[in-house]
Amino acid sequence: MGNDLTYTNEIVFLLITTEVEYDRGDVVKFFDYYLENLETNYIFDIHISFDVKVCDKVYDKLMSYENHPNIKSVYIFSQNIPADRNVYLREPKDVVNLKELPYGRCHGITYQFYETMRQMFKTCYKNFLLLETDSKPMTPDWFDACVEYCNNNDFTIAGSLYKGMHRQFVSSTYYAGHLNGVGLYKNCEKTSNLLSGSKEYIKGLLRRDELKDRKEQKYKQFIAYDVGIYLYGKRHKLLENYNNTDIFVNASTPFDEQYNVEDMLKEFPNAKFFHRKNLYT
Repeated sequence: MGNDLTYTNEIVFLLITTEVEYDRGDVVKFFDYYLENLETNYIFDIHISFDVKVCDKVYDKLMSYENHPNIKSVYIFSQNIPADRNVYLREPKDVVNLKELPYGRCHGITYQFYETMRQMFKTCYKNFLLLETDSKPMTPDWFDACVEYCNNNDFTIAGSLYKGMHRQFVSSTYYAGHLNGVGLYKNCEKTSNLLSGSKEYIKGLLRRDELKDRKEQKYKQFIAYDVGIYLYGKRHKLLENYNNTDIFVNASTPFDEQYNVEDMLKEFPNAKFFHRKNLYT
């Protein structure tokens, strides 16, 4: 790349993560890999949203990424979720009180996502590149590819349908058409309304579902935020410009770890981001 670097607010790099992920080493591995595998003439900002307040040592480490030539500013903020509300319970046998945890068994991350995005919609960035620590860039032009996509496509959310090893099964589920949370979000009223509407829609679905006998419940107190956005958009015919792209490849179920990078790229040669568990091990 050339030596002339230009700051852009076209895209902000947004990571939603947790203290647990940082303590495991996931956050540092993630940033080190992304920034070591970056070729662009753009300078951009990083925003990092934690579930709880982080200590000074963590803060100082993450702020050090401002020393990277392509990073202007790093902003770190916390949603300060109390421990008894910061829950993520995968087992259907687990039951929570929806009056206390209206987002159900995944209340923690769902609350964190919606609060983070509410704050981001107030910023001057045109688009948000939302990433998670189990995503990985496939080519060093990943940032430029996102800028090009944003400049040439109309979208509210641009990401990936499920593209893992169990597509036949997923295609038969109620959530088959949803885009995974990792992706590009347009900073506009249409996207903001889609997310704010889905937030209340999830709560309503869970409340109504709970009125049924447990065996007849469809959701069993668990609707991930990305699925909730899709269900709300589908119900209210708001999925125009809700784009599945070839930039992102989502294979993030616990059953996709055998789907290796080489095989994925043979099938999706234009992929810039791969989202799969344990990519850094």
